[in-house]
Amino acid sequence: MAEHPPARPPDVLRALVVDDEPTARRVLVGLLESRPDVRVVATCANGTEAVAVLAAEPVDVVFLDIRMPGLDGFDVLDSLGSESEPPLIVFVTAHDEHAVRAFEVGAVDYLLKPFDDDRFAATLDRVQARLRTNPRAVLRRQLQSLLASLDDPEGEAGSVGALSAPEGRTAAASGRRLAVRLGQRVEFVEVADIDWVQAENYYVRLHTAEREYLLRDTLTRLEGRLGQDAFLRVHRSALVRVDRVRSLRSQDGGPTEVVLADGTAVRVSRSRKAEVLRRLGLPVREL
Repeated sequence: MAEHPPARPPDVLRALVVDDEPTARRVLVGLLESRPDVRVVATCANGTEAVAVLAAEPVDVVFLDIRMPGLDGFDVLDSLGSESEPPLIVFVTAHDEHAVRAFEVGAVDYLLKPFDDDRFAATLDRVQARLRTNPRAVLRRQLQSLLASLDDPEGEAGSVGALSAPEGRTAAASGRRLAVRLGQRVEFVEVADIDWVQAENYYVRLHTAEREYLLRDTLTRLEGRLGQDAFLRVHRSALVRVDRVRSLRSQDGGPTEVVLADGTAVRVSRSRKAEVLRRLGLPVREL
């Protein structure tokens, strides 16, 4: 059942927290309650509770998880489609595959778990700024656009001029492009321009001839998006584009390396050496 905390003065931001994880709800409520200008009107453990609260309570912003049992976050959004003054939506989730679509149609923010206090404070500032500058009619049209895009997953994405995804956020490949946040704008990186990819903790670094791009993603998941025909896993922390490989080398019994067209040398792990040689059309005992 939805939990309703004690009432606070009405001249504050009215927030609803929706997440099926109790710990996540407590963290969000704690962060919100630390602000004197925010009132948490309710916390919900699932989408059904959230729909009921939204039908009964005036809410300015919903901090909404996506993957929940029963009604998920997008089902909750669907329930708001006919509202004249829908609340702002902030997605709070451990899954980032819906990020680009959400930002393209005006979602306020996309908090990827785990996040820190500074990141959350920036989200609240963004919510308050949006409420000051965006008429609710505009927000309603943006929400309806989001719902339409969910019904047409193969449809074209909207304009990216107003995207405000968090720094380092990964977007799913759109056709043969990846959307990358660069400061206050989003740039699309052609997959064909990527020479190699390097894992860095919770991020991956895309190397192109022009520059490097840092994304929050795993190498394994990105490998699936890029396609194994075009890219080759040479190490647990590195992918290379097959048609960029110009030579292999191994000196004095040292590690084997693939050398790319620009001279970059990327180490080949022993466990992947045979597969790398096979993919490059060389005898397994060549090096």
